[in-house]
Amino acid sequence: DYSSWIFLGNSSTSRNYNTLFSTKIFLIAGNGSARLEREIVIPPHGSTFSRVEDLFPQAKEFLNSSKGLGVILVKDKQTRIFGMYCIQNLKTNTIASDHFMGG
Repeated sequence: DYSSWIFLGNSSTSRNYNTLFSTKIFLIAGNGSARLEREIVIPPHGSTFSRVEDLFPQAKEFLNSSKGLGVILVKDKQTRIFGMYCIQNLKTNTIASDHFMGG
């Protein structure tokens, strides 16, 4: 069994950075047949690190149609978001991760 996590950071090197990240994020079924969406807000210099199942409580049932595979889409044109996607192997408690940048 596995657990998927996503980290999103709204950061800047400027002390005066004051841009709020507020947008919709999407969970898209791996076969592209459907998607879920939700609003997410991250304050300036703030971050969130959440399980996909916590962001989208219906994720497990929703992804059954695509054999558990899906994609998270984060799209915002007003802020530069730093993100990381993590997969935790619950048997071995190991984590694999990959980063992505917005802009």
